[in-house]
Amino acid sequence: MSGEEPRLPPELERQIFELAALERPICVPSLVLVASRVREWVEPILYRTLVINIQPASGYPACSVADMRHIVRTRSSDFLRAAVKTVIAIRVRSSDAKLMLRHLPGLRTFYCHMMIGPSNYDTLWPDPNDEEDTAFGYPQLTRLYCDMTMLHRQVVDPPFAHPSLWGITHLEMLTQRFDLQEVHQWKALSALPKLTHLALNDEVTPNLLAYILGRICPKLQVFVLLVEPDPEPYPPQEVMNLRTDDVRFVVYLVRDFVKDCLEGLQTGVDYWVKAERFIEQRKKGCVEEGIFWIA
Repeated sequence: MSGEEPRLPPELERQIFELAALERPICVPSLVLVASRVREWVEPILYRTLVINIQPASGYPACSVADMRHIVRTRSSDFLRAAVKTVIAIRVRSSDAKLMLRHLPGLRTFYCHMMIGPSNYDTLWPDPNDEEDTAFGYPQLTRLYCDMTMLHRQVVDPPFAHPSLWGITHLEMLTQRFDLQEVHQWKALSALPKLTHLALNDEVTPNLLAYILGRICPKLQVFVLLVEPDPEPYPPQEVMNLRTDDVRFVVYLVRDFVKDCLEGLQTGVDYWVKAERFIEQRKKGCVEEGIFWIA
């Protein structure tokens, strides 16, 4: 009999370690210490989702802005392109957000909540007249959470959207600091050809709701208004004023935006999925008439 210890086939061993890393990314720093081959398999998974400035990060390794800068500075562009697919960044400066967009070309989901301040609401998207901006290949995003600056900057006639935004299907916009009565500034949404899911934070007016669904985004499948729950009874009158026969509009009560986002990444069931299911139930007549919110 051979004296060698039994070993799993390399393919199966790799699958086990990769599955463990995907299920619990926070464990990857320990897994890479097992063996050099394991490090090669699972280290890219450590960077697949970067959760920046969030403590605790619910199963994800802690990552600061300084850590992100170090990653960008020390990792090759090929590695970053293949590894980093999702970034969730809270309280970051626009310069750091732009650094991520410039150096993470494989990024597909970008959740960015910037610090409040005059210099931090500069546009993230490249200026076509700026040679430094156009020197970088920006990622082809499919999901974006960002403030209204992205649209506000691009309200021109005809509407313009940078090529990195052309593939966006899911867009969540923070509407604070903008006049929701000025519906024309939302015209830039029509420049996003693949947009099917739109969410706004905090509030929306009946005029803006009708303008988006009826005129500039008639192909939307889901339109969600994300709100923090008020004291019972729900809904308040300002929500009832938004009542519409268009089943695509859903009010979603969320207590912790970041937690909901992280849980969605881990389970595959985020508020988008819940809204889609709710809309299907409304279409089938399984929801009480007049109910358009999810508690």
